[in-house]
Amino acid sequence: MAAPGPRIPPLPHAEWDVCTTELLSGTVPGGRQGSASNLLMTLAHDSSLLQLFMTCVRRLLVNSSLPVRDRELIVLRSAWLCQAAYAWAEHVRIARAAGLGAADIERVAGGPQAGGWDDFELALVQAVDQLHATATIDGETWQMLASRYSAGQLIELTMLAGLYHLVSWTQNAAGIPPNPGSAGLAAR
Repeated sequence: MAAPGPRIPPLPHAEWDVCTTELLSGTVPGGRQGSASNLLMTLAHDSSLLQLFMTCVRRLLVNSSLPVRDRELIVLRSAWLCQAAYAWAEHVRIARAAGLGAADIERVAGGPQAGGWDDFELALVQAVDQLHATATIDGETWQMLASRYSAGQLIELTMLAGLYHLVSWTQNAAGIPPNPGSAGLAAR
């Protein structure tokens, strides 16, 4: 459960250092103006961590070797499991722009038990659930993923799920609210 309101407010522009100004002056992964993001403006309290975060996001989202649909299923399931309103709403927006429909997004919230998954997508969702619950992926699920993914993509999958757990924990603990106009966990 997220903290009730911001525990760490977004850092005002007037307090940004040079590094933060450079990082947040343009469009960031996901197509949003960096300075319009409550998450990034909150992370601006530590510009070196913000820079590291932006590097990871660029690699795992912008330069991903995973198909965009797979990537968004992984991110959305991670956000849903952590009940991270900010990450969920932002990635519903990104997933919809990438072609996922309302039924796909509802299925992510329903998890592996939701009907309608093909075998590979079911394995993706099961992998995220297993990482969340046990910090590993069982052999059967791994085999299904390895039937389509390279070794590098398997590593990327686990790191992407981990990154969005980290993001979710940070958002929830710091009380970072969804961006203005966002529906949070109700977004579909």
